[in-house]
Amino acid sequence: MQQSVPVGVLLYGICGLVTSYGLFRRRRWSVATSIAWAIAITYVPGVAVMVYGGEGAILRSALAASLGSAIIALGVVWTAKAMTRDEPRPASEI
Repeated sequence: MQQSVPVGVLLYGICGLVTSYGLFRRRRWSVATSIAWAIAITYVPGVAVMVYGGEGAILRSALAASLGSAIIALGVVWTAKAMTRDEPRPASEI
């Protein structure tokens, strides 16, 4: 499990950068990359608490860490959907 944490951190770093680029360019594929980012960002904190926390780590702490990250991730996915929906854009944005 300890090996999955750095892989998850790398994954959410790459997905975050790709998603932010897609959102700046208003690309529809940024919704899919934001979902991949959301999965990684929700997985890593809970697992990190459990594997690096030692004896003092409890399940509630891991769940709280993942839940907090999931709420933030939900906001990012919602933003990606809102920013990339098909609406007529003014000529100044094209």
